[in-house]
Amino acid sequence: MNIRKFEDHSQTTKLHFKLYKAGKLWLVGAIASGVLVAGLSVSTTANAATNEDGDDAAEVADSGTVTAKSVKLVTSSAAPATSTAEPAHSVAAPATPTAEPAHSVASPAPSAAEPAHSVASLASSAAEPAHSVASLGSSVAEPTPAFAAPMALSAIAPLPASDPTIQTDSDSDGKPIAGTTISTVPSLGNFYVNVGDSNVIPYDSKAYVGLVPYDAENMNTFPQDVFGFYVVLPASITAKLTDVQDAADAYVSALKADVDSDGKPYVSIDTLKVYRLENTKDGRYVFYFQPNKGASFQKKPLNSTGTDKRTGYGSQVHMYTLVSTANSDDEGPEPTSVVINNPNGKNGEIPTSDILFMGIGDQTYPGGNDYQAYSATDISGTSDWPDDNVVGIYADNGAKTLTYVNISIAEKYTIRVADTNATIIGNTKFLPDSVSTKPGTTYNPSDYLTHAFLSSKLSHSAYWYPSIQYVGNSTNPTPQTLPDTVTLEPSKLDMTDSTTGSDITGNIFTFQVSRIKTKLSATNATYYAGTTNAWKPEDTLGGTAPDGTELDVAQAIKGNTPTLGSIVMTITDQNGKTVQTTELNISGTYTVTYKYDDAQGNTSSATSTITVKPAASTLTVADQAITAGTKWTPTDAITGQTAVDGTAITTPSMGTAADGSKLAVTITDSDNNTIDPATFDASTPGTYTLTYTYTDANGNVVTPDAVTLTVNPRSIPDNGGNTTTGNTGTDNPATDPGSTGTGTTKPGKPTMPSKPTTPTKPILKAVHAPQVTPVPKQLVEHPMAKGTAPAKGVQPTGGHAMTTVGQLAKNDTLPQTGEQNTPWLTELGLVLLALSQTLVVRRKQD
Repeated sequence: MNIRKFEDHSQTTKLHFKLYKAGKLWLVGAIASGVLVAGLSVSTTANAATNEDGDDAAEVADSGTVTAKSVKLVTSSAAPATSTAEPAHSVAAPATPTAEPAHSVASPAPSAAEPAHSVASLASSAAEPAHSVASLGSSVAEPTPAFAAPMALSAIAPLPASDPTIQTDSDSDGKPIAGTTISTVPSLGNFYVNVGDSNVIPYDSKAYVGLVPYDAENMNTFPQDVFGFYVVLPASITAKLTDVQDAADAYVSALKADVDSDGKPYVSIDTLKVYRLENTKDGRYVFYFQPNKGASFQKKPLNSTGTDKRTGYGSQVHMYTLVSTANSDDEGPEPTSVVINNPNGKNGEIPTSDILFMGIGDQTYPGGNDYQAYSATDISGTSDWPDDNVVGIYADNGAKTLTYVNISIAEKYTIRVADTNATIIGNTKFLPDSVSTKPGTTYNPSDYLTHAFLSSKLSHSAYWYPSIQYVGNSTNPTPQTLPDTVTLEPSKLDMTDSTTGSDITGNIFTFQVSRIKTKLSATNATYYAGTTNAWKPEDTLGGTAPDGTELDVAQAIKGNTPTLGSIVMTITDQNGKTVQTTELNISGTYTVTYKYDDAQGNTSSATSTITVKPAASTLTVADQAITAGTKWTPTDAITGQTAVDGTAITTPSMGTAADGSKLAVTITDSDNNTIDPATFDASTPGTYTLTYTYTDANGNVVTPDAVTLTVNPRSIPDNGGNTTTGNTGTDNPATDPGSTGTGTTKPGKPTMPSKPTTPTKPILKAVHAPQVTPVPKQLVEHPMAKGTAPAKGVQPTGGHAMTTVGQLAKNDTLPQTGEQNTPWLTELGLVLLALSQTLVVRRKQD
């Protein structure tokens, strides 16, 4: 409602104008027009453009207002995460998203299956490991019988035992001994001692006697249990238990090594325990041999060719036992003889001279074929044997009566070639006459078998003395230390009366020696001149030293191998002039003569021809011109390069090569300043001098003439299409506005324009015209124009400022998100214009 004041009236009158009355349509139309104009100018809040690329980064306006964004949180659970974010309100303050992050609530699903534990199952092997028993080789060869082997005994079928039992007795120390149980009694063969043609036996001696306890020659059923047995030494013959046990252990090893074609032993046995029993009633030594439980005869042994059974005493595996004969120095009467085996026995008679007996418990033996079962008590005269019954041979099967004699022992040595075992000196006595030769005498062989003594027996030109080595005995030579104490003993006890008048061989000491193996191998060679990689003697000479090792040429020339030898070298040129080794770096042809003198005075010679060619290394370079900024390296100026032998180098490289050659360059500018090639900048125009130096692998230096590198300025076109030459010396020079030079400003790198955004569609709203109360005009400054001069072409206005697209193009900033333009002055002007037009129309109607 409008209130009007009339100056001519003393009271105020309220006038009501009804716009809907007739004749008032002009006023309604005018007001409607004003409202329409006002509605069109309703202020609009600026909104940020929508980013259609789906970028989640928040767009921040210059005013600092942050546009809220919707964030989708992804959880690790199977179900999709739910976003609880409230819509962001477009307010002046920064919008804060209230979305709580979705928490990952999906815990790892436990596996229902328990993990399989990797438990190493320790498989227990039921089989006991086979023990490796070293075969103890005897140092004394088995004597070869001088008479024909006894006739092989035919097989006797064993009697089945009804309940075989054994008894437990004790040894000589009172320790209990259990006999060996056998299920059946086997048939024996070669169960005796063979002394060959011997008819005498020496006093005071020790030697080995061979026995054959286990022989399956006459067995027909396998497997058979291995039996325990007894050794009853002849009267006046003795032995130590330790020596007998050593013999048993060596015998087991020999049986285990005696195998068939499949590698299986004929006799399966692991141990053989020896016990010393009480002497017999006539004073003879008794030893009992007990095999391990489960030992057995597996099959009939075959001969060496594997085609027939093994027969005869000499072809069987022997047990060699060390025994001692009667002592001639003992008080009382000396024994004069000894009986070996039972001579001319009869069935049923006691074999008082037998040596071997098989234990059979309480079982019996069928008899026949010269073997008979006896009561153990009848044989021993005591009751301490583990078996009630034993089996021995009663027939004359090599029985002998040996007569005791006094002998002298001859100690001998032999020397053989190491690699061929050929005998050089064989079985030669070495003890002087001053040393007693009676059996049992002790001495130190090192006092006589000295290195000097042995060397004196050998040729100095054929054998290398330092290689002499003691190897024990000839049957099993093994390098070892010569013993310092030995006893004079005969090597065997089976001897004849024809040998008693001479010395009986005792110990034989075997030595090995190597032949001299000196050998020179000289070759010819070609080199290229130079101070390095020149000829060296070891390049063309090799070979073997006297002891068979590789010849160290360099050390032998220097005289550093006196125990082997030394090398003397002579070098002559093509004119026959003697020259030094250092002169072989000059081109020419040389002859080198080597002479090797070993430590024993032997000389070997060899010759080499050395050819030294001139060095063929070259380096060619050329001038170059490039434009500033062009990539350039020092090798670009190289047009050719060859190695010392003339081989072309297709890819030159600066610095040191694999063959030791070196390539370097010196760079100087026009002011004669030296520039480090590593920091040389080819973008600076100018003229540079390049001086190259090439040192080949042999030390020869090649220096070609210096060349020039010209770096030209770059050509830059101006706006009119003309080309100007930049010469500022920099890649991006700045142009001085006050200068008159020809420098050209290099434009900066253009920036990529931002991707245009699609403008949001205007939202049309119904606007109701409010009642307006006139107020004094106030100048409202644009928020972005505060403190700044108005841009050219833009007039400052009060109230809501309206900005056109053309004006935006000239302004520095765009309207910001949440900012409102309030053009009240413009809208008020339009309203007043509409009212003034209404008054004009009204007056015309009046």
